[in-house]
Amino acid sequence: AGRLRLTDRVAITEADRIEASQLVWQPVGTRYTVEQLLTKMLWDSDNTAANMLVRTVGLERLNASAKKAMGDGFAGFTDFAAVRRDVY
Repeated sequence: AGRLRLTDRVAITEADRIEASQLVWQPVGTRYTVEQLLTKMLWDSDNTAANMLVRTVGLERLNASAKKAMGDGFAGFTDFAAVRRDVY
């Protein structure tokens, strides 16, 4: 319970979309497996895929796991939409 499988499917939402990624052009509701999203995120630097995975895992859970692995000096992850809002 509480674990993702590589075969689990995740649908794109409007909030996931980040320009300059391949998945940004896919219709809302298009579904990809976790394995496909990991591949797109790592091989293609697809930020929409990264946002979909962050949303699926949960930002709070992701940050808690990373902090446990990296120690108290870890500041935290964010999603790419938040980065764009902060920059612009």
